Amino acid sequence: ETNIPPKWETAAAVDLHDRYFVTATASELEQLVQMLKQLRPLNCEAKHITRIVEFCCDEDSEIGIQATLIPNVEVLRCTLKDDVTTKQGMQRCIDYVREHPGTHVFASIPCTPWSPIQELNIHLHGRSFEEYLKEEQDKSLKLMGKFITLPRIVRSLGGTMCFEWPKGSTGWKEALTLRWIKEFLTKTVLLDGCFFELRSKRTGELIKKPWRFETDNWAILKAFEDSTCIGGHKHQPCEGGETKKPQETTRRSWLGKLF
Repeated sequence: ETNIPPKWETAAAVDLHDRYFVTATASELEQLVQMLKQLRPLNCEAKHITRIVEFCCDEDSEIGIQATLIPNVEVLRCTLKDDVTTKQGMQRCIDYVREHPGTHVFASIPCTPWSPIQELNIHLHGRSFEEYLKEEQDKSLKLMGKFITLPRIVRSLGGTMCFEWPKGSTGWKEALTLRWIKEFLTKTVLLDGCFFELRSKRTGELIKKPWRFETDNWAILKAFEDSTCIGGHKHQPCEGGETKKPQETTRRSWLGKLF
């Protein structure tokens, strides 16, 4: 018995078996086994580092902050300052994921242009606001187009992707969004802020704040299954100052659950 690991069961190993194992003497087999034991993967002693490109985030994003507190997690922030709509800004992301195969992409393109409340704003402010909103939505779709480039590269190098928006965002219905969901064969994850103890700073009551992930990362799918409201409590409306950065509060829980 040679005790060769299953990972050696490749075409080359089968050929090796045919040429040596069938006819080799016991001493020849032992010599071969000792030789195989000396083979080690490159960088076998290097620590495994989970790398994430956070596409479209703040300079002080919670994911980036938490990465400094979790061993062997590294985050590349892509902020407004980096401007991924420029060739230089986008190339920075591309170079990083190519240099580090297995990198994951987490994206959360600004969702304000796609908020359902914009319909009310159009009604209240008229044509001029509608034109302004169209410009903002066009900017958002331009960012979306840039984003799509990264998962194509990352997935080819063994990484995964996750895209986050509020569940009710009208951007989910855009043709470009539907196209990449179909291309990447992502799965939907639904989460509610109250499940992660998101509370109003003013009243202390739970805020529901529904989110939606589209991802091909099975760890995320498993970690956040059944993460919607369990009922049995009141919800404080997510409005006014409560809407400012509720996602940062819940991301602490998300990251702690995932890593």
